[in-house]
Amino acid sequence: MGPAISCSGSLNPAQPALRKASSELSFFATHDFLYRRFPRIITSKATDAQVSQSYQNAISSLTGANYTVSDLTQLLSDPSPRVRTLAMALLFDKDEPQLLPEIVALSGDSAPTFPTVSFTHAQLLSYIETSPQTVGDVARAMADFYIRSSDYDFTELPSINWSKYWATHAKRPYCLSWLRVRMKRATGGVEPVSGKYRERLLEFRRTLERLPSIDRDLYLLWLVYETDEGDLATEAELLSAARRLGPRRVLQVVGGHPPSDDPDLDFSHLPNWPNLRPISFLLLHADKTMTRADVSVLESIERRERPRMLQTVYRLGPEYAIARARLQPEMAAAILRAELREYPVEETRSRTLLSAALRELADHRK
Repeated sequence: MGPAISCSGSLNPAQPALRKASSELSFFATHDFLYRRFPRIITSKATDAQVSQSYQNAISSLTGANYTVSDLTQLLSDPSPRVRTLAMALLFDKDEPQLLPEIVALSGDSAPTFPTVSFTHAQLLSYIETSPQTVGDVARAMADFYIRSSDYDFTELPSINWSKYWATHAKRPYCLSWLRVRMKRATGGVEPVSGKYRERLLEFRRTLERLPSIDRDLYLLWLVYETDEGDLATEAELLSAARRLGPRRVLQVVGGHPPSDDPDLDFSHLPNWPNLRPISFLLLHADKTMTRADVSVLESIERRERPRMLQTVYRLGPEYAIARARLQPEMAAAILRAELREYPVEETRSRTLLSAALRELADHRK
């Protein structure tokens, strides 16, 4: 097949570069590329350091060229599986979720492509260990990266998951799972966040600040737990976000119905820990996020939600009592001691939270 012609009728400017890279690269580190980082390759062969540097140079050159969507989309049908793989990668690297259907269309492509690095920190090995992958493997990994960033129920086949995921996300301008992907790619998925990753994270935070205020404050309560404590926002900033939301919206979050139409904030099924942590934070700081007048609403939420929350691995339960105690400090000791009696000795987390709150509120009363 001859050279590809772009939509403008001229030669596709991306094709020569992708074909050149496809012949020079010895592997494509899919997992690391998803996180916008390079694999850390350590072996006993000096030449492997050169291979690693060559890989970084080639990928950096491709991503830095910023080829147009139309040129890259055209190359998804290139006869070379490797060119198709690189075209997908450059589309993914644009961080535009609306391009995902173009990538998912290749999920059934069984053609072998670059092998992927399967063991990147191998001081005892004398070679770079790789494993085979197909074009479809790479496409599915890219789609799954988004799906797994949502609060999604993974009980069905990946193809069905994608269909259901996209049906609820396709028309959205933004959502939590897309922001989680951007944040993971900003930090490289590494902790602690430092150097270039911290600079990227600060840029991500500036992007978050440009969202409408309610969405911005809601998402901050969730995204802060994607990295080490304080990397994205301090506790004081989280409390400020909660105050801006106000008690009514805070109670909606605590009640499992955040004030949002974002499908990633749907708690209709049993919530997982990423969705429980913001609720836990708001309850543990109830005296700063709610008012005494909210106690009756909080008690109603507790009666409804507590049985469901206790089914989770993390047994969100004592937080409700701590919230009631903080909002009614004169009753704090009685509330917390009664709650402590509900937990056996082996319930370490629950008893630790309650005991700490009891000591703090008792000292405050004194």
